[in-house]
Amino acid sequence: MYRGYSVSVLCIPVFNALYLPFYEHIKTEFRTEGDKTGFLGLSWKEGDPKLYAISAGVAGAICNVITNPLWVVRTRM
Repeated sequence: MYRGYSVSVLCIPVFNALYLPFYEHIKTEFRTEGDKTGFLGLSWKEGDPKLYAISAGVAGAICNVITNPLWVVRTRM
C-alpha cells in the first residue's frame, strides 16, 4: 500500500517548488500595467478572477508536464 510513498515525498515538493514561481511569472506576464497590455491584448488587472484562474491553470499544466515522469514512477510502484 505504501510502496509509492517515497516517490510521493519527492514529487509533491518538486511540483510545488516549480508551481509557485511559474504562477507568479505567468501572472506578471498576463497582467495589464500602465501602457503594457495583457496577454493577447486583453485587459486583466490585479484582482480580476480571470487573471488568477488563467495563471493557475497554465502554471499547473506546465508543472504537470515537467513532473509527469515522477508521477508515472509513483503509479508504477
